[in-house]
Amino acid sequence: MTYRCPCCGSVVDKVDPAIVLNELRCGPQMRKFLNGLGAAFGRRVSKAHMIDFMYGADPDGGPLNASNILNVFKSTSKDRLAKVGIEIITIWGDGMRMQWIQEKANVGTEMRGLRGNAAQSQ
Repeated sequence: MTYRCPCCGSVVDKVDPAIVLNELRCGPQMRKFLNGLGAAFGRRVSKAHMIDFMYGADPDGGPLNASNILNVFKSTSKDRLAKVGIEIITIWGDGMRMQWIQEKANVGTEMRGLRGNAAQSQ
């Protein structure tokens, strides 16, 4: 997939995730969710932090089921993010991480290598 710089129009080799996320069509709450994860692209973001980011300025503190709403945002954004090569990984009991889809394959390769090294050392 190739992207063009929004300023000069030249083809960009390494893409800033913010450029890709800004190209997606979505509502204001989904935009806020994607921008919150996109700001920490490649790093873990706790659910508590995301809830505070999404609803911290809300006078009544946001919805009672804010964690479930984050799960719905994650689920409904899955297909549109996959089209631009991005995915959101759930870190069970801890939060989530937005990353390029190919990084998942690299992590699996690294894990297999680690298991192989552990087996050889025994």
